[in-house]
Amino acid sequence: MFNWGVFGLIIIITCVTAFVVYFKEEDWKSVMIFVAGIVISLLGGFLISSPTQDIPTTGNEVESKEQGSNLDGSISSKEPENEDINPTNHEYISLFDLTPHTTGTFKLSIEEHKKDNVGNIYEKSFRAYMGISDGGQSYTYDVGKLYNVLTGVASIPEGRESSTYTGYLKIYGDDILLWSKTDFDASTKPTDISVDITGVTDLKIEMAADGNMGSNGLNILFSDIILQQIKDVSILQDEININDVIQQAEDIFLSNGDYESALQIIKEAQQIYPDNYNLYEKEVFYKQYIPVSLYDINPYLKGSHSFYLEYNKKDNMGNIYEKSFRAYMGVSDGGQSHTYDIGGIYNVITGIASIPEGRESSKSTGYLKIYGDDVLLWSKTDFDASTKPIDISVDITGVTDLKIEMAADGNMGSNGLSILFSDIHLQRQK
Repeated sequence: MFNWGVFGLIIIITCVTAFVVYFKEEDWKSVMIFVAGIVISLLGGFLISSPTQDIPTTGNEVESKEQGSNLDGSISSKEPENEDINPTNHEYISLFDLTPHTTGTFKLSIEEHKKDNVGNIYEKSFRAYMGISDGGQSYTYDVGKLYNVLTGVASIPEGRESSTYTGYLKIYGDDILLWSKTDFDASTKPTDISVDITGVTDLKIEMAADGNMGSNGLNILFSDIILQQIKDVSILQDEININDVIQQAEDIFLSNGDYESALQIIKEAQQIYPDNYNLYEKEVFYKQYIPVSLYDINPYLKGSHSFYLEYNKKDNMGNIYEKSFRAYMGVSDGGQSHTYDIGGIYNVITGIASIPEGRESSKSTGYLKIYGDDVLLWSKTDFDASTKPIDISVDITGVTDLKIEMAADGNMGSNGLSILFSDIHLQRQK
């Protein structure tokens, strides 16, 4: 490596020598030739020596050329080896990207895009199907004390609803049981798992499910398994707390579909952990169950006549509605209709059908019809002045084109009938 200190010292000596030569000989030409020669020699030495640097070696140079690195920091290789894990570059790594050093009596089956018994789809999963009496299935990995927490989701795959068998999942660290659930059955809901594996070298995953592969046998999925490196133990505790909160919200939601309570739990946790992405994801998930007002969606198709959107209308029982569609065109005029593309993402439409005040003397009639993809889902064809408000709730699961059609004879005259369709909402359900 080039030494700048020596370089500077030589420059100083050269300058002093040049001036001595000048004062003795008074020959500037000789002095300049002398100085130029010294400078050229030094520059040549610099150019030759500068590329040669002491590069510390790790002993893995050949392997690193063969393997390369992905954008997410994980090592790409046809047969990844655990010793290639670089703790400074791998904050997260999928357990499915590692190679086990020990296999149990039976290997774990690795499957992709499996769906569980509540409809969740997982990118990769271990699937257990060998019974307890058969020794189950297991893999053991050398994780080199590099990671602090293991996370994943344990669940039952779809299609096992009739199974009467049971199974278990156990996680060991250096032969010590760290986590277990031994009562899996067909009714078990997905379970988020977070296990402290700080200091663990040998990580063992063991699973068993009785009944084998028969139609009545139980299977267990262990999916999306991530090893995470957290150097700050307080951060690890935060992650565990957050996972507990997420599990609490999910338990409430899965038990009765109470998205409001689940969302409230998540929002309270966000006051403590405002920047946590997992909480943000759950917030977005539960918010999609908040009812959507149909009045906020633009219809892509309108009939011969469109609805009037009216505010704070009062019905014949004195109820006041924030927003309402009002039908006034007669049956012979083709009525009024709007058609919406709702993308098949909602499960139910709710609203209230009623007669507005001031129509008590009308002798006319009217109707309200709701269609889903051109199929009649709900109708009432005998609205008259005496009709009381009707709460409507219609299953629209899988519907893309939602059509609302209304008609009321008598038009706008004082003796004509009008119909209100108020407080219309679309909602997802679990």
